Amino acid sequence: MRKPPLPLHPFLFGFLFVTICLRDLQAGVPVVQTFLCLAACVAMTFILYQAIRLAIRKDEKAALLASLVVATVAFAPALYDHLTEGIRPMSALSWFRGRYIMGLLGLIVIVCGVRVIRARRDLVRLSRFLNVVTAAMVLVTVVEILVRIEKAGKVPAGTAVGKTMALKLPVGTSPDLYYIILDAYTSNESLREFWNYDNTPFSSLLESNRFTVVRDAHSNFNYTFLSVASALTMDYPPLVTNMFRKFCRETFGQAAVPRALQNAGYDFINLSLFDVAGQPNFYSYAAFSPGSLAKLLMHDSLVGLLWERLHSQSMAEINLRIIAAVEGLAATKANRPRFVYAHLMMPHDPYVFDRNGNRVPGNVIRDEKTAYFEQLLFVNKVITNLVPTIQRNASVPPIIVVQGDHGFRWLGGESGKRESLTILNAYYLPNSSPDWVYDGITPVNTFRLIFNHYFGTHYEYLPDRSRALLLERGGMEL
Repeated sequence: MRKPPLPLHPFLFGFLFVTICLRDLQAGVPVVQTFLCLAACVAMTFILYQAIRLAIRKDEKAALLASLVVATVAFAPALYDHLTEGIRPMSALSWFRGRYIMGLLGLIVIVCGVRVIRARRDLVRLSRFLNVVTAAMVLVTVVEILVRIEKAGKVPAGTAVGKTMALKLPVGTSPDLYYIILDAYTSNESLREFWNYDNTPFSSLLESNRFTVVRDAHSNFNYTFLSVASALTMDYPPLVTNMFRKFCRETFGQAAVPRALQNAGYDFINLSLFDVAGQPNFYSYAAFSPGSLAKLLMHDSLVGLLWERLHSQSMAEINLRIIAAVEGLAATKANRPRFVYAHLMMPHDPYVFDRNGNRVPGNVIRDEKTAYFEQLLFVNKVITNLVPTIQRNASVPPIIVVQGDHGFRWLGGESGKRESLTILNAYYLPNSSPDWVYDGITPVNTFRLIFNHYFGTHYEYLPDRSRALLLERGGMEL
């Protein structure tokens, strides 16, 4: 009789999950924290295995069922993300998302579990196979971590954190500066082409409030962290693959624009998802700033996915709080000028508002393209009310930039790639000349323009380039 293999694969699945999160965190995680996470993983897996073993009294089957549970908790969210993003461009299948994908994955897990319990054949070979495969995957991930640690200290040429010119404050009282990002707000041209919608009334309203709206505007990149980094550093950031969380910490932490304004005597109010220039984020977005290894493990697990599904309305509350905060700042007089960076996570998903600002229940099935469009129309109403409020309450005419960071991104194909780089780009520049905002200006030159005209600098404009990237889980594909 063959000796059954040690049931290592349930523990190795857990180890694999921890090492993948450790790799994706891209930070110097303390050894004690790593050890505690691994120990907790081993303990929970052991308790799970023993509980199943007592219930069915079959060691090999208990180990396989424990592996099934651990793998589901650890990796089902990644599979859910890939399936969701694969279906997104397929309008005919746009209804097959959310609960339906989760239901399908749950059904597959149940079928696999039943097959294991009812299996009559010897499962030794399967156990040995899983032992070898999971051990190999853990080893590969550890090697990736070591390679990244070795590369972490090497700063690529062309870093986005460069030298900045000292700002000369305008004569008299300096203007407040509002930088309002509308995440995933596409261009008027894309709305016309892909949604058959004329957004001219909204642009005209901005122009009636003395905004300059850039025609056929584009972002520099089609992902938030790179697009906003281009604006706040006034430079093209280095394209470092698989290290975007480290990139966010370092680049936004030393971003040239808020640092220069702080040095010139401005107060910096950060209402964004990033930690910027010494100011903590206003809200957390774990994909960019998970904090600790334990938080990332929770976020990337099935627990995190279910929590997000049950609390999707929380992002709606965050957006409303940002709007209220900006209105409050506009209504409050300050002793020092202020730079306000407000990053609204809309019309980006989750799509929780209709065009009138009514909450959409989570059980309502909507085509994503339609849901995005409805939320965009609500954003139009928000900005229509917010901009005059800022202008009306200012004792000194403020500088206001209302800008998208990328487009919708989920149309698919070459047209979708093209759309992903189109944005809203609008400027309110008091006492400006019509030629200040030139055709084709992109976010990388936004603050070069503002600093040159209001703060006495002499920055050269960089070439306005746009580049579409594909972001994979844990890194970038260029």
